[in-house]
Amino acid sequence: KSFPGEFHERCHWAKNYKAGKLYDYPISEEFIASLPAKTRDSIQNELKERSDLQSANTETYAEYVEHLAGPTLTELFFTTYPFKLWGVPTSELDANWAPKRVTIKKERSPFYGGQWAAVGKNGTSSIIQSLERQCVEQKVAIFRNEAVIGVHAEHGFIREIATDINTYPCGSEDIVLNTTSMTKAAAFLGLDCEVSYRGVILVYVHTSCVKPLPEDCDFIYIDDLDIIFNRVSDQ
Repeated sequence: KSFPGEFHERCHWAKNYKAGKLYDYPISEEFIASLPAKTRDSIQNELKERSDLQSANTETYAEYVEHLAGPTLTELFFTTYPFKLWGVPTSELDANWAPKRVTIKKERSPFYGGQWAAVGKNGTSSIIQSLERQCVEQKVAIFRNEAVIGVHAEHGFIREIATDINTYPCGSEDIVLNTTSMTKAAAFLGLDCEVSYRGVILVYVHTSCVKPLPEDCDFIYIDDLDIIFNRVSDQ
């Protein structure tokens, strides 16, 4: 309702690339049934042994995924890719990372199955520009080209935000949204933070081909460590 006519809604389909072949993702029972007999039977037997996730006492991503999918599926699709992306073995990742990224559907489904999915008809920036116009129309002040250099907190509340140009008082009813990194926010508040930074480089290619990816998919995930990039997507 806030952006009438500015979004294009559609399903997005994904594949895993392994050893020269493309496999449906998210994983589905329909997909498992299509695998070679030995692999299929192994996965199906392991899935029958899985207990209710709600009763799982798992601490790591690896434990959670194996509890859900069993060792065969875990090794095939849920171990190498997250390590390649985050640079951390799944045995060291918290289990809270797993739920939204690991699921087994009944049948083949879009990547954002059950969720609203759309792209900006005129690009992402057009949505941000529209949001800015709506804010200005509602008398919201937007200050550009100011770097936040400090935050004053007292008794658990942010009282003031300082930039390189001005200072802005914050009342008890105000809500402050942090869009910087956790490490910068922690430094502003005088808190210890040992979280490390891992950047992801995005490369955009303009092509005249309407559907550049094979098999009519929108995302291809690549866990091969010898291939430098980890995903190709057609937005």
